[in-house]
Amino acid sequence: VSMQALKGSIAERVKGVMEAGCDGALHCNGNFQEMMDVANNVPVLQAQAKTRFEASFKHIETLTSFDEKEALALLEENWCQLS
Repeated sequence: VSMQALKGSIAERVKGVMEAGCDGALHCNGNFQEMMDVANNVPVLQAQAKTRFEASFKHIETLTSFDEKEALALLEENWCQLS
C-alpha cells in the first residue's frame, strides 16, 4: 500500500484493499507512522483468513545459519535470471 499505486492516504488505501476482499495489507517501506496507520486499519484475522495465514507458515523455511560468501556467489550465479 505504500507504493503509490493506489490513491488516498495509507489508511484509506488499507481500508480499500480490505473492502476489496484481501486478508491483509502489505506495507514495507519502514515508515513507522505509516505502519501504525496500517495496523490501526486492518481487522483482526478471523475464520478463513486466519486459517490461510496460519497455513502460509508451513511454507517458510527457518535459517539455522547464513553464509554471506555462499549467498553472494548464489546471487552472482543467478543474477542474469533476476534482471
